[in-house]
Amino acid sequence: MGMWSSTIRNLIPAALFGVAMVLAFLPGAKLQPQRFAIELEIVSDVAGNVQVYFGEGAGFNEAFSTRAPIPTANEVVRVRLPAVPGRWSELRLDPLEGPGRVAISAARVVSRSSEVLRTLALEDLVPIRHVVVIEKRERLLDLSIPEGSDDPQLLLKLDPPLEIPPPWRQFATSFCLPAIVLFVLVLGILTLFEHTARISGRVPIVPGGAFRFGMAAAILLIIWGARLAVIDRFGSDLPYWDQWEKEGLQTFLPWFERGELWRNLFSPHNEHRMAPTVALNFALLELGGQWDARVQCVVNALLPAAIGAAMFLLASRRLATGWAFGFGGLAALLNASPHAWDNIIGGFQSQFHFLIGFSFVAMAGVLGWRAFSWRWWLAIVAGALSVVSMGSGFFWVIPVAAIVMLRFARRESSRRDAAITFVVAGAFLVAGWLLREPAAFHEPLHARSAAEFLRYAVSCLAWPLPKFPAFAILVWAPWASLLVIRFGGASRLDRTLADVILAAGSWVLLQAMAVAYARGGLAGLPAVRYGDVFILGPLTGFGALAAIASCWRGARVAGWLFASSLAAATAMAVTSALTKAIPMRSAELAQFENSVRDFVRTDDFATFEKRPLPFPSAHHLALLLRHPAIKSVLPASVRPPIRIPGFEEARPPEPAFDHRRTRFVAAPAHWESPPVPPSDGWWKIETSGAIGQPGVSLELEGSADRRMLASIAPSKPPGESWRAAYVHAPSRPAVLVARADAPGKWLAFSEPIELTSLSYWAWRTAKQGVLILCLAIAAAMALLMLEPIVAGRKNHTGVLPMSDREQTTGAAQVPGQTP
Repeated sequence: MGMWSSTIRNLIPAALFGVAMVLAFLPGAKLQPQRFAIELEIVSDVAGNVQVYFGEGAGFNEAFSTRAPIPTANEVVRVRLPAVPGRWSELRLDPLEGPGRVAISAARVVSRSSEVLRTLALEDLVPIRHVVVIEKRERLLDLSIPEGSDDPQLLLKLDPPLEIPPPWRQFATSFCLPAIVLFVLVLGILTLFEHTARISGRVPIVPGGAFRFGMAAAILLIIWGARLAVIDRFGSDLPYWDQWEKEGLQTFLPWFERGELWRNLFSPHNEHRMAPTVALNFALLELGGQWDARVQCVVNALLPAAIGAAMFLLASRRLATGWAFGFGGLAALLNASPHAWDNIIGGFQSQFHFLIGFSFVAMAGVLGWRAFSWRWWLAIVAGALSVVSMGSGFFWVIPVAAIVMLRFARRESSRRDAAITFVVAGAFLVAGWLLREPAAFHEPLHARSAAEFLRYAVSCLAWPLPKFPAFAILVWAPWASLLVIRFGGASRLDRTLADVILAAGSWVLLQAMAVAYARGGLAGLPAVRYGDVFILGPLTGFGALAAIASCWRGARVAGWLFASSLAAATAMAVTSALTKAIPMRSAELAQFENSVRDFVRTDDFATFEKRPLPFPSAHHLALLLRHPAIKSVLPASVRPPIRIPGFEEARPPEPAFDHRRTRFVAAPAHWESPPVPPSDGWWKIETSGAIGQPGVSLELEGSADRRMLASIAPSKPPGESWRAAYVHAPSRPAVLVARADAPGKWLAFSEPIELTSLSYWAWRTAKQGVLILCLAIAAAMALLMLEPIVAGRKNHTGVLPMSDREQTTGAAQVPGQTP
């Protein structure tokens, strides 16, 4: 009966966890082909892309759009664009990306079997940007887009609204099945934990050694894999915003021109000094040879992953099994979820993770280890690095000094330890104050009243739901309770653990106050880049409940409710981010790539300064892009191709490719390039046509011995579109050889773009993000299944039960000694 009662009791938390986890990552799943499409009969005098946006009357989002190429032709072609499921009251049609002339003779909604479900009235299309209507008849819409247009648009109001239902299989495979699997697994794990504990008569303790580190490795890979998946789908290799100034103008250019480095690493940027971030990105540039933001993002993703794994290791040393794994699972969920997506797809955002990591090592080390031990010195070094990680890096000394003062007042700390801590805290406070760098141009952003300050601060503390300030009460109630219990005289409390949790929470509160003062004048919500800092508030709340568990029997139920609420809140935040904010940034990054690539190719500044740019100053950005040293390290998306004689502009029947010269080979034909000099790394070549099919090939051959060095083909047949193929750059002089021997077949390929080996493998690693995530989750589940058996055996071989352990490490422990 006990087994069944525990199963019933765990139904709700298991169900909440399963639904929350699936909802969090559902928007990121690749959707199946839709059953319905928008079909256009169109003719254009220039090649390009047609794009349809689906809207509900409140604007348009790149995430709810679909696009397809249109060729240059003198006859009408039929183009199908997959329809986005939903109930849409308006459509926006972008017929081309630039100037040209387009005629649309029909527009309709069709099923997969070509059944016409609804005809769209062409006469109701209204030009809203850069479109001149030449002729508008019942069955023809003739459009002329003038020179200088970069985004022509037409609007169609739909009455009644257009309803596109989602395929039921898509819903079942993307939501129901994963939710059921997670529900069964979590239910089984919880029930097994309770059953094992009941048989042994004690709470199982986390096994040590390999088991703990195996679980920490699984948590690290879960966080890293999830972030890699976001980088792969939404990221870019192009540097963004502050990178062009701090990295490009202030660090890389002085290094290339004069060999200056160290002073620029520590020089201020706005209100901050970000030496670890700049040093890391400089090292990646020197190691890889390209200024590649995707490489930075892939490496940066390891930092929160390592922090989450380290937090689990710390928790597993002090907590019972359920609390330790609950804390590790929550740390994995919160750090893996892209609620702070700006720090995932931005290569310059690692300063937040350096700030968190160094500050927590400093707080835990100074509070938990004896002064002048090697671990204590490690904490001091970490504290020094935190000071130069961000402007608020010295805040860690404030909660440490406050807790040591309270310890001393309660006679829990010696005069010597208190004096040493106060001296260290004073030194770091002075250093942080002297290194601060006010930014006068940010004065308008400061909070101008107490109301603005409080509004912004509470929004920060309500993370991951800053839109709902009341959520801050739930997040911070456990931490406030621990504060009262800790200094209210509870004897069974693990004091060192409680002090570290209280210091961590105080640190988050101070960070929220600093952000509220510096940005409280803004009318909106806190920027998402601060999310990785504020998400530590919920983690300290769960840790506070774990610490209170030795004094309060209801802590277990409170812990499950707390964790379930956080999982649901995270799912809400992530769903919003994956369906709105992140796709919009991804589309913006694609526009930036086009603008920078075209400027590198044409050096047309008059057009460049009018286009979307990844830096607010077009002049400074152009200065960087024109510099030979910077131009030589640009990432693959914008760098100039390797110039090879024999390539030309695209021509039919190959699809349009406006930013790189191509070569078209139709059967029966054989073409080879002049010798190409050797190089390092990889080549990226865009391919089209029947390449890879029998009788159609593209190869690299040695120019001297004509020995084949590599066969070039994409992973999937490109057909009548462009698909990238990657090949090792030849280490000796080589020629490109194209053959089209099969009748009626053709192939087209572009000039190669160079990628360094680091850039290539970072791209390949990001592609494996989902696989890494799934394997890590499976490994964590397997370890969880084995843990009760291992823990049960250890409990029968002399390991203290939890109640005895609490007494040993709690009231009898002297703070400051090695745990």
